[in-house]
Amino acid sequence: MDYLSRSQRKIIVYATTAALLARVFFTFITPIDSWGTDSSLHAEMGKIMAVSGLIPTWDPLAVDFYHWTPPLYHFMETGLYLITHSIGSFKLISLFFGILTVPLCYITFLPLIGRDKSLLASFFLAVYPVHIRLSTSIITDGIVLFFSFLALHLFLRFDRKKSLELGLMLAASIGLMLLSKYSGLAIIIIFYGWILLKRIPIRPYLPILLIAIIIAAPWYVRNYFESGDLFSMSYLNSMSYLKHGTLAERVEVMAAALQPKGLNDYYIRFWDSIDPGEFAYRGMPEPPMVRILLLLFSFVGLPYFLFFAAGISVKSKFDHFMLFWLLIYLLFSLYYLMSGWGTNFLPRVGIWALPMFCYLFANGICKLKRFMPLVVVFLLLSGIAFVGFEGVKLYTKNNGEKLFDPSYAWIKSNTPQDAVFVSYQSIQIPLFSERRATEVFPSDTKNVYIYNRFLSATTVACPAICELVYNDTVINIFKIS
Repeated sequence: MDYLSRSQRKIIVYATTAALLARVFFTFITPIDSWGTDSSLHAEMGKIMAVSGLIPTWDPLAVDFYHWTPPLYHFMETGLYLITHSIGSFKLISLFFGILTVPLCYITFLPLIGRDKSLLASFFLAVYPVHIRLSTSIITDGIVLFFSFLALHLFLRFDRKKSLELGLMLAASIGLMLLSKYSGLAIIIIFYGWILLKRIPIRPYLPILLIAIIIAAPWYVRNYFESGDLFSMSYLNSMSYLKHGTLAERVEVMAAALQPKGLNDYYIRFWDSIDPGEFAYRGMPEPPMVRILLLLFSFVGLPYFLFFAAGISVKSKFDHFMLFWLLIYLLFSLYYLMSGWGTNFLPRVGIWALPMFCYLFANGICKLKRFMPLVVVFLLLSGIAFVGFEGVKLYTKNNGEKLFDPSYAWIKSNTPQDAVFVSYQSIQIPLFSERRATEVFPSDTKNVYIYNRFLSATTVACPAICELVYNDTVINIFKIS
């Protein structure tokens, strides 16, 4: 059934293509640490592994992070760095998989919901701010979403036609998904939970799961013997109630997260943080008029949640499958809210739910067929707003990151190789200056420096006699005498 006229279809296709081309441009203006500490650690892993074949064991946070993050992205970084010798090239990994995910979304839904709904689902993915940023940043969530879509595509094909080739490809996609990020486990729960719920003969699907586990097993077994934890969740557990809180404490934490402030935080993060602070960089001042622009932007995003709600349906088998996916997401959300991490990380941690949101969006839009001319105009304007929002934010953050380049260059040229910097920017200094950094003073103060930002709320106080050796508009560097 057609829901769009020929001209409306062209508008959606052109808008989707433009949004994908914008990602290519945005890759050049995305700062290395676009996603803060996570991006910096991923970049550090790839560089250090390429140069030395080792992880940076001097940084406990990096070691925890390495154990916590499956290695597929880091392996690709390592190979790319050996070719390009550039940290910035790591963003091409996210760009490649991010762009491929959009046509994959269309291909996945096409046999089940038709051309127009599949096109609208792809449009939403193309203009969704979180996915735009995942496609330009050094971060693993984009590739796990790609393999989630690929696994869904192959799972649906295997459901229609059982064959050895499809089964092996499905097993490989699930295995690679598990090597991308732990959140890929949710897709396995959805697939096999659905098989059990609908009493589908499970025998053809068991070898697929076994092969997928064999593909991912070396990494998880290695983690168990090295860290004593199969999933290396000790880093997460140390910051949450997942293991240490009582049931009453967990429920209290969840209730607090579901208060209006928590729900507002979820809404803000769902659109990649509608927050003035996101337009600044590490304490730099926000651009003028940004609060008014963000207020307008927040209203633009509200109808999308109405589209999601309107998209809930029980007419077909695939509708039931998407409803089951939504139920798993809601249960995961409640469990996650008990962890104490709050609602603001949930959209990114739950990125595996995006195929379901794409479907609900497309299904909901098509229920407004009578008003489709107005709807298409709104989609075009909101798409421009979403893409422009990410572009402005990445541009301002990139300009902020560049302000630190002179100090990184000075460190690299004027300090000894064994210099240690005490700073709350302990990830960026080794990444850009190739010098060790820590947030705690070492016992031996020889060749120890302090790196402080002017506008930071947290600065390091000098414990002894210090000499100012470098300063510019944003940085002071002291050497401990």
